[in-house]
Amino acid sequence: MKALGPRILRSADGRLVLGVGAATVLFGLVLGALLNLVLMARGDPMIHDLRATLSYRSALFGDGLVLPIVNMAATSYLTKHRAALGRTLVLIAVVLGAAITGYFHVVQATNDLVNWSMPAPWHWNGVGVIHALYMFAVISWLWLFLLVVVKVAERPTALPREAVVVFTGVVLFLWLLDLDYRPSDVQLVPTMQADYRQRATSVIATSLEAIGVAAR
Repeated sequence: MKALGPRILRSADGRLVLGVGAATVLFGLVLGALLNLVLMARGDPMIHDLRATLSYRSALFGDGLVLPIVNMAATSYLTKHRAALGRTLVLIAVVLGAAITGYFHVVQATNDLVNWSMPAPWHWNGVGVIHALYMFAVISWLWLFLLVVVKVAERPTALPREAVVVFTGVVLFLWLLDLDYRPSDVQLVPTMQADYRQRATSVIATSLEAIGVAAR
């Protein structure tokens, strides 16, 4: 067991797997938690009025533990089957990742699930934009993993052990997410209001301003 760590670090694929796990913890939990603590220390009213990273089970246990393991398992499998990767699979994964990320954010806005990343419905700040990019990256990565599993598997029942880890982890993360939002009456099918196009345009403009890109 003592030689396992150094052996992994000497392998390029092993370093990649560990790097993905570390990046997931960093962008999914650590940065948000640090900002949360800084704002608490400053007495920022936003932290008192709105939920932030440290109040979410899905952030503490999901982004901090479950998703790093899930992403590491997916990365381990993808490194072993990199020959199956291709532009088409990557493009499909990216499109699906963008679609699901957009869907979750629309559900958040239409259900008025405000927090420190979306202080008002349809208006995400810099924290919201960064979280959306993180979410997009994770979902796209897992879609790519699933597509490669389907492509490589010799028969539908021949699931690799990495797939078992990933599917179990995703179910556990969704359960944690449900615990966070269970008190809310969340409608999973958003109601499209007449001013939807105007709100969508406002979202794009607000997001661009949040990352420092102003309309000219």
